[in-house]
Amino acid sequence: MSPVALHSAGVASHNGAYVASRATIGEKTGEVLIHVANLSIAREAMEGNATLQWRAAGSALTPVSPLGDYELNLDAEGATVHVLLRTIQGPLQLDGKGSWSNGAPPSFLSTARVPAQHQQQLGPLLRLIAVERSAGSFELQQLQLK
Repeated sequence: MSPVALHSAGVASHNGAYVASRATIGEKTGEVLIHVANLSIAREAMEGNATLQWRAAGSALTPVSPLGDYELNLDAEGATVHVLLRTIQGPLQLDGKGSWSNGAPPSFLSTARVPAQHQQQLGPLLRLIAVERSAGSFELQQLQLK
């Protein structure tokens, strides 16, 4: 998407990064920052990297707000894109990694950790989408999209 198209969609540029204004996106809230340092996309390959940050992330599905600040790093080399998820800060700690290779479905595995004081509020939601491995520790099953 060009800078003009991004601006028309309510996304502003700031120091080479794109920021979506704080607004409800579906049932999610927060501010999304996308930084693309160098990314080249061709028919069969990608080269470069990009970072997406979701700050003050929230959801209408939980009373805990914000859930945290998260960062997703994409590193593309040839026919494979590697993805790394990490928590910057917040009560819902998310970590994950995955990859997507040309001709194969993407895969991603992540864990969620919740401190004791938020387990009662976040536990029911996480049990719907993940497997609880121990008190406050959840594993989101490997996701493969086709």
